[in-house]
Amino acid sequence: MTGIVFRRLLFGAATGGGGGGASRLAAAFARALGLEFAALYIEDEDVLGLAGYAFVRETRLFAGARRVEAGEMERDIARAAALLRQRLQAAAREAGLGLSFEVRRGRVAETLARQARASDIVAVPIPIGLASRLGRGGSDFVAGAFACRGSVLFLPEAPAVRAPGIVAWLGGVADAAVLDFALRIARAGDVPLGVLRTPAAALSAAAIQAAIHGGGEGLDVTVIEAEEAPGPAKLGTAFLVLARTATGPGSREGLELTLAGRTAPLLLIEPTTEDMA
Repeated sequence: MTGIVFRRLLFGAATGGGGGGASRLAAAFARALGLEFAALYIEDEDVLGLAGYAFVRETRLFAGARRVEAGEMERDIARAAALLRQRLQAAAREAGLGLSFEVRRGRVAETLARQARASDIVAVPIPIGLASRLGRGGSDFVAGAFACRGSVLFLPEAPAVRAPGIVAWLGGVADAAVLDFALRIARAGDVPLGVLRTPAAALSAAAIQAAIHGGGEGLDVTVIEAEEAPGPAKLGTAFLVLARTATGPGSREGLELTLAGRTAPLLLIEPTTEDMA
């Protein structure tokens, strides 16, 4: 076990994001790890600011493009928050959890980072169409996730029916924490676990086997010795667990490429001081 202790899963969404698939995945994850379940809906002030422009007044968040009267965008955003609350309440009931729900107004990235605690796993939907925005500033949620103090769970809005398994990406940073959480998730979901040991991995083969025997008894675990690190984007259908890093797949630039087209969750572990020692 690592020194990381999480107490709450905070689901963040804005301007209609957080579809039913992502909501159910968040609730199931909170139940599996025994976390409190909370949600934050952000009334995106950038979207509200656009409502005054003529080219925006011809559309709305909901179906039925027509001229938007003053205040109508605000009502649409409030309606989207109410719908998200209903989805999350249904997901929480299904998982046997309670739910705390809060609405805040602000810029998405800054508000998400400000409201998150160090003991949170912050869960955010992977925006549909993220791939089309790469190279043009990326996603506000990705920016917010990297500004958060804790670990981040990215959830696809349209998830695969069932992820084929968990992949622990061991790249040399916080490998013990990555493997520990991958084992916990695999055990909770009773799904296969693949341990991908890249050339930069800090854990020895013996240490990996010891961790598996200590926390993975009865699980279907495969250790893959990779002569070179494959692109994480090729693992889009597997639940991927990796550490936040300055460069590579766990960096902001690498993560945006990894998230594009992903149909399974991705858990980004924030290394602790102990992990970096």
